[in-house]
Amino acid sequence: QLTESYVTPGQELTAVAEARPQTTLAAPYPQFDAGDRLTNTSGLLEMIIIKLSSETILFTQRTSRQFRAVINVLQAKALQGTVYHDPDSTQMNSYEGRYVVQWDGDNDPMDPHSKSWASHWRKWTIVIIVASSAFCVTCASAIYTVATEQIQREFRCSQELVTLGLTVFVIGLGCGPMLLSPLSELYGRRHVYLVSYALFTIWLIPCALARNIETMLVSRFLSGLTGSAFLSVAGGTIADMFNKEELGAPMMLFTLAPFSGPATGPVWGGVVVSFVNWRWIFYVMIIWSAIQWCALYFLVPETYTPVLLRRKAIEVRQATGDVGYSSIYDGPPVSVAKAILRNCSRPFNLLYHEMICLSLCILSALLLGVLYLFFGAFPIIFGTNYRFNTWNSGLAFLGIFIGMCIGASCDGLWKRLYMRLSNSHSGRGEPEFRLPSTMITFLVECYPTYAASAMAANAFTRAIFAATFPLFGTQMYHGLGLQWASSLLAFLVLAMCPFPWLIFYCGKRIRLRSKLSLDGQSGPCLR
Repeated sequence: QLTESYVTPGQELTAVAEARPQTTLAAPYPQFDAGDRLTNTSGLLEMIIIKLSSETILFTQRTSRQFRAVINVLQAKALQGTVYHDPDSTQMNSYEGRYVVQWDGDNDPMDPHSKSWASHWRKWTIVIIVASSAFCVTCASAIYTVATEQIQREFRCSQELVTLGLTVFVIGLGCGPMLLSPLSELYGRRHVYLVSYALFTIWLIPCALARNIETMLVSRFLSGLTGSAFLSVAGGTIADMFNKEELGAPMMLFTLAPFSGPATGPVWGGVVVSFVNWRWIFYVMIIWSAIQWCALYFLVPETYTPVLLRRKAIEVRQATGDVGYSSIYDGPPVSVAKAILRNCSRPFNLLYHEMICLSLCILSALLLGVLYLFFGAFPIIFGTNYRFNTWNSGLAFLGIFIGMCIGASCDGLWKRLYMRLSNSHSGRGEPEFRLPSTMITFLVECYPTYAASAMAANAFTRAIFAATFPLFGTQMYHGLGLQWASSLLAFLVLAMCPFPWLIFYCGKRIRLRSKLSLDGQSGPCLR
């Protein structure tokens, strides 16, 4: 009989052979050589059982040692605030990770909100670079208008066809965020910036070298499409670095860029066209955008929290050798096509279901549409009545730019008003407190989870208005006359003025019924 004793993997065959008598099996059974030649079927089965038992014991011992090592690492990391065990997290259901990687408190060097990530001045440097990049893109849209007469003469085409060069660029600005916003959620903001801005610079080259209107229109559309990242994704970069209390001033500077670009582009573009060929406005834009790309490459890091947490989880897994570490943003791979299709529907859902988002998007779109309509109206008004030349007519846009600067300089006043309203509500700042001064910041705070989609909805609506208004602006001024045409625009803007005030007083009740308006920390807003 075989004694009940533990055998090692190298000894079990010998033990079985010594415990069983030698017998010879009759044909047709084969002979088995194991130790001293096992010839009994029951002995073979017993050998297999012992083999499995011994391997199970060894596996249990190895697993126990590994488990103790994991516990020790987990305790050490937990003391540093790196990870915590979250077995009940519903966000972990899509991923097989056991430990969720988080930021190391308020001073994690990888967290863009922490002071150890970057100094206050470096954050403002990033804001200035991102805002100036957006300013460059929107300036490229408007600078084209001062060269339409020369382009029309050289390409021998109609005025409406030349005006399409402005329209297709703005359509590209509106369609681009639908594609680039989901890409930024997959690969991060920095990669989208570098690739899109490089393509924006490249597509300016065919504009400068175009020999026909077809080349000009296609190149203008593609340059607007690739440069549109800074009208939606860039707002998220600013929100990544600043807390809600600090968000007003940087967002004010960023919001100023899309409107100041069209206002100042015709100014210096008119000077260039008045003294040299129209192609030089694109040469200057190519040089400017190349400088901006270099600044983005060397000075703007990645700031998107999901991407940074995924990177940190990878570093922890490599350091510990345990694949159980993951971030809450890890999950099964999602194809780019599915992400784009899913995220493309969100801006339209916001516009269709959210009355607040729709009304503010229409108001900002109307303002930008009127601004783009002035590109055709100002040459008629100042060129016909006051005999301004090209660069004199461009100087008329300085009034709009000065008004924008005055509005931006009032940020300190609005910030004090925001703090006073927050203090009167137990220190809780509501998104409505941003109104009526900063509508874009209101959208970011009202829809924090879908901030990129809200910005994309706003950019899309503005692009539709800005693309269509110039197509009928010249005809409207010729048909209605200078006074009535300008008065009609004034009446339209005046009709939209009450909406920010209505949202300021009624927005809280409306957002309580919303399924998309979320608070970044405690679920639905204002619950």
